Amino acid sequence: MASNRLRLHHGNAMRIGDTVYFTSGGKGSQPILTAVEIQSGKILWQERSIPKATFVWADEKLITLDGDGNLMIAHPSPQGFKIAAKAELLTSLSWTPPALVGTRLYIRDRRNMMAVDLG
Repeated sequence: MASNRLRLHHGNAMRIGDTVYFTSGGKGSQPILTAVEIQSGKILWQERSIPKATFVWADEKLITLDGDGNLMIAHPSPQGFKIAAKAELLTSLSWTPPALVGTRLYIRDRRNMMAVDLG
């Protein structure tokens, strides 16, 4: 199924169960965190408050780093995106997906790299 309303604009997509989560958008449009049902291609929801984002799935949580450097621990579902914790950690463009090794999460922006122990 194809749609002009959906375009993987930035970072990576994450499939969890029968839903795919990703930042949709394009050049000149505001990025939108989007959830799409795999089987039908139906857009389940879109969240404009989270700018371009990248993801890692661990321990039944979606570790999300947005383009502004905010790290979020979230519980996504077909019904919505519930943020359990949020911290402003980086100050420059943060477009690289986080890397998780054990309980240590590595994140970076254009100027800095950081390790955060999630244990």
